[in-house]
Amino acid sequence: MEDLINSLLKSLESASGRSIGMVLAVIGALIWWGVYLIRKLGRKMRNDVSVSEKPIEIQRPRKRLSLREYHR
Repeated sequence: MEDLINSLLKSLESASGRSIGMVLAVIGALIWWGVYLIRKLGRKMRNDVSVSEKPIEIQRPRKRLSLREYHR
C-alpha cells in the first residue's frame, strides 16, 4: 500500500494536468472505498441492517367509498 502511495506521489510531481486529474480520481476512489468498508464493518459490528436489506411493507390502497357509503 505504501508503494502505491509513493508511486502516486512521484507521478503527481512530474505530471501534466490530465494525469493529475487521473491520480486525484484514483485517490478519491480509494477514499470512497475505504469509507464504504468502514461503514459496512461498523454495521456488522452493531448487527444493524442496511436500508436496502430491510423488508418493505406494501400497503394496499384503501377501497374507494361510494357517496352513499361515505355519508353514513
